[in-house]
Amino acid sequence: MEHQSLVLIFCGKFVCLPASGKTTLAHNLRDHITSTTNRKVKLISYDDVIPEWRSPNGGDRAEDFKISRSKALQVVQDVLKSVSDQSVVMVDDNNYYISMRYEIYQIARNYGIPYVIIHADCSKEECLSRNSKRAVNDRVPDLIIETMSAKFQKPNLMSNSWEQFTVIADAATSLDLAALWRQIDDSGSSSLVWLQIKEERELPSKEIHSISLKERLNLELSKAVNVIMKSLAGKRTPQELAIMAKTISEAKRNTFRNAIIDNEDQIADIVSSFVESVAFITSWLETPTDNSWQVNSRLGRNLSGVHYAQQIPHIANSTGNDTSSWVGPQVFKTQCSNLLFLTLYPVQGLDKIVDSELQFLANQMYAYNQAGIKVLIRFAPEMNGNWFIWGQQPAAYKAAFRAIYYAVNNVTSDVAFVWSPNLQGGYPYPGGTYPLPTAGSADFKTLDTNNDGNITGLDDPYTPYYPGDDVVDWVGMSIYYFGHVWPWTVNLVPYPGQFIDNLLYGGNPPPLAAGIGSYNFYSMFVTSNRSKPFAVSEFGASFHENGTYPAGYVSVAPGPGEVAIKQNWWRQSMLNTSFYAQFPKVKLFGLFEFRKFEETTFRDFQITNTSAGNNVTAALLADMDLMPSGMILYATPTSYPAVTDTGTLALKWYPSAATHTINNGISWLSLLLIIAMILYI
Repeated sequence: MEHQSLVLIFCGKFVCLPASGKTTLAHNLRDHITSTTNRKVKLISYDDVIPEWRSPNGGDRAEDFKISRSKALQVVQDVLKSVSDQSVVMVDDNNYYISMRYEIYQIARNYGIPYVIIHADCSKEECLSRNSKRAVNDRVPDLIIETMSAKFQKPNLMSNSWEQFTVIADAATSLDLAALWRQIDDSGSSSLVWLQIKEERELPSKEIHSISLKERLNLELSKAVNVIMKSLAGKRTPQELAIMAKTISEAKRNTFRNAIIDNEDQIADIVSSFVESVAFITSWLETPTDNSWQVNSRLGRNLSGVHYAQQIPHIANSTGNDTSSWVGPQVFKTQCSNLLFLTLYPVQGLDKIVDSELQFLANQMYAYNQAGIKVLIRFAPEMNGNWFIWGQQPAAYKAAFRAIYYAVNNVTSDVAFVWSPNLQGGYPYPGGTYPLPTAGSADFKTLDTNNDGNITGLDDPYTPYYPGDDVVDWVGMSIYYFGHVWPWTVNLVPYPGQFIDNLLYGGNPPPLAAGIGSYNFYSMFVTSNRSKPFAVSEFGASFHENGTYPAGYVSVAPGPGEVAIKQNWWRQSMLNTSFYAQFPKVKLFGLFEFRKFEETTFRDFQITNTSAGNNVTAALLADMDLMPSGMILYATPTSYPAVTDTGTLALKWYPSAATHTINNGISWLSLLLIIAMILYI
């Protein structure tokens, strides 16, 4: 808010009680604003305006107090009459009654100046302790502190709509003045819009102010923040509320800045996305040595999803992974309301996906849905790479994706589709298992996005493979940590921000090297008009093991250790509230729970398996417990058909699918997220 004056109304035990540090806060905030912005600041301090508010012997004179209050309000009014644009007027007064704050609000409103209430908190005991450390002549009788503490009335956001623009500051810890000022400035913008709308409604004869779509979005986001914070009142400590207020405010600020609005209908969608900052966690396990119900038992909580894979064309008679007959029983045996994240591998080639296979898959998904299992299908991941038989064939891949989507949606509705390419780094991955399309072919021309006659790192690694907005419900990407630089043979803690570099830049953060194009996947497919939810389809940090291995593999010193490396990776992302505030569309993390030989090392990605005798799982659980309630979704117990380890699922065939068309949105998933949001707030 750069061209509008602003009134700050201080209140709260931290500010209003003597010995609470209110003068220090006011002066520090004033100094911060004047040193970091072009705004002028006028600090109206009660102690300066009416210095004789205390009687000579320290007693409170009630009659003088009323007169003092009136004089202070007159000073506020005189200042606001002549205040210049961009000025900040700070009213440092004893606003412990709602009526006191209301008087200042009315003055600000009469002059059309936005306002923010700063509500900070400090315990009475802390105030008394601080007071006792003052010089004798500066001390306030303890009785005054006791009396004012008992009289204090918190901002009532439920009853008083004008108090909705309240910023909570925490007195128990040192305040981040920059963050506090951002929250204040943001709330001031919202209060301006609210005042304008209020005037439109109450005084229809006056000229109606023009409010832009961006301003309306800001107002709706502010309302959402207020709903969340109101619902948390009484459920969190002041310290927790302060942290959450800062995180949520930052999320709102980022959402507002990144929003692209063409019409008013988009405002509700943007706000809905903002409040749905919750995430699923799935686990893809090293089967058959591990299984999902054992993971839940080890963690003492039910992960919200399980990840399994099967081939298409299907393998019907096997008891191992990658088979259609094996997946269903594994989900059923969790006896939880799991989300099934199902990867489909066309290992025989895209041309082998014939109509009968489409019908089989559709019937399988129908059976799962009928049993209560919701499914996310990730078909042929990393299709922009050249290490799978289906790689770098954009035309055939997109046709197969669309055919599977429509076949499944023709018979059932509780299935969503995930498009999950490989991250950009190294594209087009020269020297891979399968060659690039032949020069001059249709696929070659599609992949040569800059039309220079070559397929190189300057070409778009994503869009040519995108099947279309109408058939893609989610977008995703596998994001791993292997080390700092190839060939990944040193154990190091991830550098700060490395996960976000991979998310945004595909492992190619600016400045870009020559021959590499700039393609921000998150911007292109998530925060753009596509606005798709994002899945970290496969997630893990590699710890390179130290041991005796076959020829061609090297042993790696432990370096900082397995816990430090893996914990840093999840603290940058999956278990970081600030990450969700910055990237609210990230909705799923798929744990890659494997230990495997890869490239030149033996890599351990597991974080839920305690059998290795390390402390990784204990560290994971400790950090999971620190996450705000409801931000990570967990499954609830439910009842599925009884199955045995070797049992097969009798699929419920749907005999006349062609006559039963069901249009699949992603309504079931939206419902889950809304329910989670309600539980969270």
